[in-house]
Amino acid sequence: MSNVRHEAGKLRHPIDIMAEKNIPDGQGGFETTFEKEETRWARVQPISTAEKADYSKSEMEITHRITTRGPAVISEKKIQFGDRMFDIEGIRNIDEIGAKIEIEAVEIEGDAR
Repeated sequence: MSNVRHEAGKLRHPIDIMAEKNIPDGQGGFETTFEKEETRWARVQPISTAEKADYSKSEMEITHRITTRGPAVISEKKIQFGDRMFDIEGIRNIDEIGAKIEIEAVEIEGDAR
């Protein structure tokens, strides 16, 4: 029981799961934007220098690991943490029952929403 409580304490960052939404532009096309779908508690961690080196070997640019609970998030969505936005690059179901999800993400520089 204390292990569960200890894990819950690490999920202290509120994050928003953002879903893509197409808004008509009035000229037959559309503009893509992202809209908040849900809020979850998470642990947001920058990855270490050693992990960055490992990812660079596989040509991935992972900058953060985000751990949360609940159903998996699909990679076409984005994560907003405060005024920062992240692209989802990979998702791992830690215990194979959907209770803990680890997301590999890349922070989007500037306002890429």
